[in-house]
Amino acid sequence: SSLSELNDPASIFVSQSGAMYIADSANYRVLKWLPDQPVGAVVAGGRGVGTTLDKLGIVYSIYVDTQGSVYVSENTNHRVTLWFAWN
Repeated sequence: SSLSELNDPASIFVSQSGAMYIADSANYRVLKWLPDQPVGAVVAGGRGVGTTLDKLGIVYSIYVDTQGSVYVSENTNHRVTLWFAWN
């Protein structure tokens, strides 16, 4: 569960700049990897499984818009959440 490891990755999105966003489903988070970086950064979830708006359930798919905001499709919570880019 470190920032350099994945547990049951479910979806990937690659931005035009080459940043990879990976739905790390069993760690209940979405990580962003910049080119040539050895570890990712949490951009959604990462606080364990749950139904509150700061947590994710099992993730099926992700999408990242041009501003870097992440849309997360959660199977177990039956919802799509929007995580605004903070950078």
